[in-house]
Amino acid sequence: MADKTMHVLMFGARRAGKSSVLASMIGSFQEVARDTGFLLKADANTSAFIDSKLIGLKDIFDEYWGQEQFTLDENPTLNPDTYTFTVSYRNKHRSREIATMVFHDIPGEELTSEETAERIRQSSILLVAVDTIHLMEENGKYSSVFHKPMPLKSAIENAGFTDETNKPSPKMVLFIPLKCEKYYAEGQMNEVARRVEREFRSLIEFLTKPAFQSRVTVGITPILTMGSLAFDSFGRDETGRVLRQKPAGRPQYVYYRFIGDKLFQPRYCEQPVLYILAFLVNSSKKVQERLRESPMRSAVPLALALPPIYLIAYLIGWMLLRSKRFSEAYSRITSHLKKDENGYKMLQNPLNL
Repeated sequence: MADKTMHVLMFGARRAGKSSVLASMIGSFQEVARDTGFLLKADANTSAFIDSKLIGLKDIFDEYWGQEQFTLDENPTLNPDTYTFTVSYRNKHRSREIATMVFHDIPGEELTSEETAERIRQSSILLVAVDTIHLMEENGKYSSVFHKPMPLKSAIENAGFTDETNKPSPKMVLFIPLKCEKYYAEGQMNEVARRVEREFRSLIEFLTKPAFQSRVTVGITPILTMGSLAFDSFGRDETGRVLRQKPAGRPQYVYYRFIGDKLFQPRYCEQPVLYILAFLVNSSKKVQERLRESPMRSAVPLALALPPIYLIAYLIGWMLLRSKRFSEAYSRITSHLKKDENGYKMLQNPLNL
């Protein structure tokens, strides 16, 4: 049986909020997927982590509610570095697996490792977590030391992420601003997107140059990590200067405040999965077009010779061709895909997601 495993790399500094988003992803996805037949499920290890992480996130409300401002534990925790989810579709009484998604957490200090380079070469989807607080505050003064945009660009380029081989395949890179609550409430989400484009300009220009315009999808997809927990201020010394970590140089203390009800209510955590699903299904349409141009007797051998992402798309394609119900369900779930509002922006969209 063909392997339907798809590797997704998540880049970003430790404590940027990546694991919090993953913990909220299933609940958010199931909310928009209700009555469509689509299901997102974590494996045992990931599920255990999610349960523990969600309890910790909700405990923040009980521990700090009523305080004007507070700082959270910003020390890195021993989270797993891989998270496995399966997305499936149930049509009447039969459930069919679409793909197994393995998310790999790649901290900034591991960008230059050979293991990371190999992961980049194997992957079709890269997610770049952006700590919106460091991106926006103090006019982005501490953003570069936090996000390392140039080393990230070098790692992606040097690993050959976009190289044309004898099996060229579609790619997708999503920039995901996290901890956006303050800027969402203040109506600054378009400015968040503009700052992302400025901070990662070199990488974005590389991904959108003419050679890649037909096969590399690039987008900005912000997330409200907790719903009502927002940035308040950086810790400062008696002279008013921001206290900074050594030798990293980024702020040592980040203070938060609540701006809404006592309710853990992340928003848009389902969007990465919706984008990945749309990427797979729309890729499948291109595969089917390619196969229709070949003699029927050679369609299967041709499909088996495709790159992994196309092979997954090929398997989905048969479902699309055979099931009107699937197409209708897919249209319903992707109607929740955000592209041009509240800081969401498609920078390059060859698959028409």
